[in-house]
Parts: sequence; structure tokens; C-alpha cells
Amino acid sequence: MGKPLKSLKTIRCEVETDDDFNVISEFPEYITNHTEYTPAGSIKSEKSFDLNGELQEKIEYLFDDMDNLKEQLMYYDEDEVVERRTFNYDETGKLIRVNKYYSEDTFEYTSYFYDQNGKLVEKKKFSHDDEHEETEQFEYLDEKLVRESVFDQDMKLIREERLVIDNNTLERQMMDIDSGTTTVSEEYDEQGQKIKTFFYDKKDRLITRRLYFYEDGRVCKITEETASGTETTLLHYNKNGDIILQEEIDANDFYRSRITRDYSDDNILMKTLVYVNNYGKTADLNYILKFEYEYYE
Repeated sequence: MGKPLKSLKTIRCEVETDDDFNVISEFPEYITNHTEYTPAGSIKSEKSFDLNGELQEKIEYLFDDMDNLKEQLMYYDEDEVVERRTFNYDETGKLIRVNKYYSEDTFEYTSYFYDQNGKLVEKKKFSHDDEHEETEQFEYLDEKLVRESVFDQDMKLIREERLVIDNNTLERQMMDIDSGTTTVSEEYDEQGQKIKTFFYDKKDRLITRRLYFYEDGRVCKITEETASGTETTLLHYNKNGDIILQEEIDANDFYRSRITRDYSDDNILMKTLVYVNNYGKTADLNYILKFEYEYYE
């Protein structure tokens, strides 16, 4: 087993490419994200920066002796905490309450409830003066979550997501009291591989058909059919099963995007080259992301 990851830096630089996507010039690099980890593998802190190196956001995570998250602090500069969350657990380690503080006097909290088998069945959100604001309820069938319902402060249903499983078809129905019900239907083959996805609008009209094609057990091609035509995604893998080239091609056979990924001999992602076609609305995006890893001794 290798050494535990201590930190990961993501470094970005804009580039110019030729028509074959070869890099012909690079602009100055800058760090976009810096993530630190505990020896147990949990995220300890996350920082994001703008292109001038100015901190945009910082999040710190504090853990107890059992590696349970006990506190989360969100900053918009190095020192000022703008949001604080604390986490409470029962004697078995199950999360039972999350407190979200915007100031010492302004906060809200969510309580978590479980059935006798340890499954989460309800979440209730309250204001700092214990006024009920929202409830989420969860239903299961054979260990699988099949219904998630959200109620307002008066316990009126406002959103619901239902999962219907029938042989090799999985249907997800999403209801919103204001916008109606939309449906996503997925079909699987005998090996359990997803082969089709259908998207329906609130009037139950088919708006998108997505088809999946496989080679050696891996998705190699995805087509997406809409009223505007058919777009295609092509996926290419290395011998370890990692995607090294991802191409999105629009209905007119132009590149919508293209991403290449370079891995080390140890199969660690080191660099990606990204191209995004903005179709003349703004300049096309061409940039490289590099990844720097630091490990515990």
C-alpha cells in the first residue's frame, strides 16, 4: 500500500493550440485549488483561488478521535468565518444533528432519524427558535431508496422523487409542486450495463434519448438524440481502464469539447488538456490542468 495522500494542488494555465489540438503556446500558471487530507484520507481543508492568486473560498474540516466530522468552517478570506457547521452523533456513530451557524445568534439545525435497521428515514430542519421549516422522508424497498419526499413547514408535499424498478428498467420520477413531474427512464442489459436513457418533460413528452455502446465491458460511445439532432461522446481508455481521451461532437460534426488525460507510470493522473468550443459567443477555452501530489512519510 502506498503512502497516504497529504495534499493535492491543481494548477491551471491557458494555452493556444493548433487545429490538431497540439499546444503551441502556454500562458502563466496559477493554482486554482489546494486540498489537504488527514492521514486517514478525509479532507482536512479546501482552498480555491482566482487567476491572480487571491483566495476565493476556504473550508476547514475538524474530526473527532473516531474520524467523524465534528465541525466545518467556511471562510471567504483567511480569517473571517462566514459559516460554521457542527455535527453530533449517537453512541453508534450515526449522525443525529447538524447545526449551521451564520452568526452566534443566527443558526438553523437539522435532526436525523433512523429506523430499527439503521436506515435514515427522516430529516427535520428547524430555525434557531425551534420553528419547524422543512421535513424530508425516505422510503426503502429491499435496501434500495425508492422514495424521497420533501414537505414544507405545514407538512404539505412540495417535492418528491420516486424510483420504480421493473425487471431491467429503472424509472425515476421527479415531482415539484410548482413545475410538475419529469421522468428519467433507464434500461439495462442482462449484464447490468446501462444501454438506454430516456428523458421526459412534465407533459410526458420524450425530449432526449441517450444510447450507450460498450467495448470490452466499458462504455466507448454515447449518443444523445434531441430535437436539435444527435450529439456523440467518444471515450478512449488506457490498459488500466482510465479514460485518456474524451471527445464530445455536436450534431453538425464539430467538436463541442475534447479532454485528454495523462497518467504517470504509477497510474496517477498528472495532467489534462481541455478544449471547449464556445461557438463564437466568447473565445474558445483551451487550458491545461496539472496536478501536484504530496504524501505523508
